[in-house]
Amino acid sequence: MSKSEDQQAAEIVRQFENRIVWLAAFLVNRASSNALNERCAKAADEALDEYQQRFPAITPPG
Repeated sequence: MSKSEDQQAAEIVRQFENRIVWLAAFLVNRASSNALNERCAKAADEALDEYQQRFPAITPPG
């Protein structure tokens, strides 16, 4: 049974979103820990939590 074009497109979008989330987390972790970066880290954590509630658990790409 093959996936419909809509299912394939949705899967591609989800994979792209996974990569964006991991990239954002990587960039936040590389930054120094000043007040602005702490707020960014908190916002990234909240966004990741929301994303994980909407979709199944994500795994690092690779």
